[in-house]
Amino acid sequence: MHVDEVLAYFPDAKRSGTGWTVRCPAHDDRTPSLTITTGDDGRTLLHCHAGCRVEDIVARVGLTMQDLFVDAATPSMTKPEIVQTYPYTAEDGTLLYESVRYVPKAFRQRRPDGRNGWIWKLDDRTATPPVTTRRVLLGLPELIDVTDIFIVEGEKDVRALQKLGLSATTNAGGAGQWRDDYAQQLSCTGALRVNIIPDNDEPGQTHAATVARSCHTAGIEARIVRLPNLRPKGDVSDYLDAGHTRADLAALVKATVALSQADIDALGRVLPPAASETFTLTSIGDLLHEPEEEVNWLVEGLIPAKSVVVLAAKPKVGKSTAARSMALAVARGDTWLGRACAQGPAWYLAFEGRRQDIKMHFQQMGARDEDAISIFVGQAPRAVVHEVQQLAECERPALIIIDTMQRFLRAKSTDDYAEMTTLFDTVIGIVEQSGATIMLLHHNGKAARANLDNVLGSTAIAGSADTVLLLSRTERYRTIRTMQRTGPDLPETVLVLDAQTGHVCLGASPSDVDRDLVGRAILVALGKTDHPLTEAEIESLVEARTKLQRRALRELVCREHVSRTGQGRKGDPYRYEVTNSCSHVPPLRVGT
Repeated sequence: MHVDEVLAYFPDAKRSGTGWTVRCPAHDDRTPSLTITTGDDGRTLLHCHAGCRVEDIVARVGLTMQDLFVDAATPSMTKPEIVQTYPYTAEDGTLLYESVRYVPKAFRQRRPDGRNGWIWKLDDRTATPPVTTRRVLLGLPELIDVTDIFIVEGEKDVRALQKLGLSATTNAGGAGQWRDDYAQQLSCTGALRVNIIPDNDEPGQTHAATVARSCHTAGIEARIVRLPNLRPKGDVSDYLDAGHTRADLAALVKATVALSQADIDALGRVLPPAASETFTLTSIGDLLHEPEEEVNWLVEGLIPAKSVVVLAAKPKVGKSTAARSMALAVARGDTWLGRACAQGPAWYLAFEGRRQDIKMHFQQMGARDEDAISIFVGQAPRAVVHEVQQLAECERPALIIIDTMQRFLRAKSTDDYAEMTTLFDTVIGIVEQSGATIMLLHHNGKAARANLDNVLGSTAIAGSADTVLLLSRTERYRTIRTMQRTGPDLPETVLVLDAQTGHVCLGASPSDVDRDLVGRAILVALGKTDHPLTEAEIESLVEARTKLQRRALRELVCREHVSRTGQGRKGDPYRYEVTNSCSHVPPLRVGT
C-alpha cells in the first residue's frame, strides 16, 4: 500500500515536516506520538515515540505488516473505501458504536461524537470524564426473548443467516475478541441455547471453544456446529454460497450434541499450548554466554518496570498513603523514596475505603487535574480481573495499584499455595500483556515484627512477586524492608511518612534514628536546667539504654550542640550543657 492509502486509516493525521503525526492507536496517547513517513524503498514507516510495536499499531487499525510495503509489480490500489457499516446498539436501540468494513478488506470501530460526526476510538481515558464504550453483541435488541441463537465470527455471516430467518449475532473484532459480558447479555435476553459456527481455521476453533465455555458458565446450552467440506478459512457464508439451505443447516444442528461439562473441560486440551509452555533445554555454555538483560526501572534501583510488587503491612501503618504517593510520583516522573521514577499513567483501584476520604487524601497530597492518574473506588465487579486485563492491554498504564489484593483476587484462602500460585499467574499475565507494573496492597501476619516470611498467607505470595515491600511500625517510627529478584535488597530503613500531606521519604538506619531521637530528648532535658548535668543525671531524666545514651551524647558534642566539661573521673565527672549556638532542637536526619 502507498502511504496515502495507509493514511486513510488514520483520519486525524496531520502533516509534520516530511511526514505526518497522529495519536497512536496502540496506547492511551494524550498527544500525537506516532509519526508516519515513507522510506527510500517506498515502505510506509511507523514509529511510536512511546515505544509501541509496529505490529500492535497496524493491528489496531485493521492493517497487516505486509500492507506497509509497495509491490512494484502491482498497480497502486485505490484509497480504502467504506463498503458496509454494522451498528452495535443497546437493548433499547441506542447506537453505541459501529463496525466499519473497508475495501481493501479492513475493519475499524467508531462511536458517535454527539455532533453528527464520529470518533474513531471507542475508549478515551484522557477525556473528562473518561469515556469507556460499552461492548455489546450485534443486533442485541433483536435477540430479546429468542431462545435459540447462532453465534458466528463476522457481521457478514450474521446477515447471511438473518436472510434465512435465523437469529444470529457476533462480536466486533471477530475471533479472539469474545468477552464474558457477551454471554451475560445473552442470558439476560432469555437465550437458552447457542449454536456456535466457527470458521475453518485454528483461530476459529479456539474462538468457538472460548465462546462455548463462556456461555456454558452463564447457564446457556452450547453446541459447536462444524460445517463439512469448507475450504481453509471458510465460513458459514461460503457454506451457504455453495448452495446449502436452511434445512441443511438445521440438520447439522440437530445432529450436533450439546456440550456437557466434561466436553467443556476437554476443550482446553485441544487448544495449542502457549509459547511459554514449550519445554526446551539450554546448555550451560549457552547460558553462561547469554548477554545480560538490561533492567528498565519504574523506581530506580527498587522496582523494575513490568513487574509484580507486594506492599504488605498491618492495618493503619500507612501502606495506602505510601502507595498513593507512588502513584503521584510515577504520574509526574518525580521521586519516590528518594529514587527517580519513570513517568507514565498510573491507576489506583480502591476496592475498599470511602470515595470522599480518598479524594481528600489526594487533595492533601497536592494532586492536580493534569496528573495522569485514573481512579476506581467501589466494590470489585465479579469479572474485575478480566476487565482490568482487557482495559490495561488497551490503555497500557505504567503502574496499577490494587488496594487490596484480597478484594481483587477473591481468593478462597490466601493460605492455599496452589490457589495463590494460580491467581498470581493471572496477575503476571496482565503484566506481560499490558507492560504495567502491578502493586498489590496486602496485610502482614500477627508477628510482632514484620519479616519477609510474615506476609499474610501462603509463601506463594512473596515467592511470586518481583519485589516485596514490608512496612512496620514501632512506637517512634516506621521502617521498611525489601526483598527483590533484581538488584540488592535495601537494609532495614526508617520510613518518614506524613499521612496528611502524603510525603514519603527515607531516613537513616533505625540505629541512627534511635540515636537522633535520644539526642533530641537529651537536648530537651538539658534545656530545662540552668546548670550542667552529669551522665547519671541525664540518665535519670531520659529513658534510654546506657550505650545508646552515650553514643547520642558523643554525637551531640561532635555536632557542637552540647559542650562537655570535666575529666570524666571520679570526683570530676563529665558534665554537659546546651551550647549557645544550639537555639533549637535539630530535626531528624532524613534523606530525600
